[in-house]
Amino acid sequence: MFKSASTETDRATMFLVAWRFLAIVVSAATFVAAPLLAQNGEQKATEAGKGETAKDAGGRIDEVVEAARVMTGPAARGECAWLGLRAVSA
Repeated sequence: MFKSASTETDRATMFLVAWRFLAIVVSAATFVAAPLLAQNGEQKATEAGKGETAKDAGGRIDEVVEAARVMTGPAARGECAWLGLRAVSA
């Protein structure tokens, strides 16, 4: 009753459909796996024992408070000053 135009055309269409499906599956797997591969479970030896002393932490708090007192606008917020100090010192 219903005949396809050509077996060759059907075969080519199915070939393209299969490749498209494979490309979608590989892309989805890449997007799922990329954040998992980006995780770094190992810590460097120098960073593992690194910690702030009470004196150093107190000095940084004073620096943040002074920066907030001197500056105006959004940059005067404590978290912005703290982030700026960390960016400059790193």
